[in-house]
Amino acid sequence: MQKLKRLVAAYENMNNHWGVFVGYWIYAIVVIICIEVVARYGLNAPTPWANHLAQLIFGGFIVMGGAYTLLHGGHTRMDLIYRRLPSDRARAIVDVATSVFFFFFCGALLYIAIPYCWQATLVDRRIHSWVWQAIEWPTLWCIPVACVLLLIQGLITFVRDLRLAIRGKRQT
Repeated sequence: MQKLKRLVAAYENMNNHWGVFVGYWIYAIVVIICIEVVARYGLNAPTPWANHLAQLIFGGFIVMGGAYTLLHGGHTRMDLIYRRLPSDRARAIVDVATSVFFFFFCGALLYIAIPYCWQATLVDRRIHSWVWQAIEWPTLWCIPVACVLLLIQGLITFVRDLRLAIRGKRQT
């Protein structure tokens, strides 16, 4: 049991660091957009690559933060109802019951995303614009990678909620 607790702690520590790292990607997006704005409006020489590159990074940024957000309880839920539940145990029961949808969603996403990303990699999928051929498949692979990270964090959260639902109190 101690090894499992250490493994969970190590995963959540990695997840936390990964989420902070991904959070810094927003600065790259801001720099790229600033370059585009200065080039377009200041120098009258718009860049053909800036918007596409910012979109690619932003796509990865959005999906790669899911496990971090789950770790810190930041995903949206029906707080209007959820907060009014009488106890942590009641909330845990609702979380356990609704986790079926979470696991179904992650499974369906992996089922669809992996073959799609594999095919995109094989054909070297790119964004076709008139100036550059940006490689798109690395950003696409963020989807299944992020889904696996989210699934692991979801499983950890599910086990915690299940224990709380059964025992009625939080375990340290």
